[in-house]
Amino acid sequence: MKVLSLFSGIAGLCEEGIKIANLDHRFKVKQFVECSGYATKHLRKTYPLIDVHDNIKTFTGEANEFDIVCGGVPCQGSSNAGDRQGLADSRTGLWSEMFRIISKVQPKFVLLENPPGLAARGLITILRQLDSIRYLGEWTTISAQEVGLPHLRKRIFLIAHAYGLQFKEQPTSWADQVRASVKEVRESEQVRVYQP
Repeated sequence: MKVLSLFSGIAGLCEEGIKIANLDHRFKVKQFVECSGYATKHLRKTYPLIDVHDNIKTFTGEANEFDIVCGGVPCQGSSNAGDRQGLADSRTGLWSEMFRIISKVQPKFVLLENPPGLAARGLITILRQLDSIRYLGEWTTISAQEVGLPHLRKRIFLIAHAYGLQFKEQPTSWADQVRASVKEVRESEQVRVYQP
């Protein structure tokens, strides 16, 4: 599946996430969109075969060019540590650009990541907008501790799929591994310590 990575940073959510999950045989990032000079240099050096576009506002795509659009809009407006203006914040409000791209590209799936403050400051709007272009969205909040890391760092993950998309859950060894890790963390009463 061809992946469009928006607000790519240094590729942690998409490209590195795919590699860590050992799913790079099924998912390929074909395009990064990132405005940070440092991050774009890193992306071009680390992933020389993947195009990098440096402005979300000027990026365009074609219908059905990508199967998945993923990204985490800037979180200053949704974070509990930020200005708490939600989508009214000019940075978090770049959701409108992500939405514009989703509308044009018409991917099968959308993946959005953000701090849990988004639930109170924009998630309903995002879900309604996705619904208006016939995407059904589901979301959950996952803590880094739930996947075995030593810090709390909660994040909302929203996955939306196009209406009418028929798919069958395909269990993978990676899914079983994550499920087992989450269960172990939840059942553990010991103090967790980081061990590389």
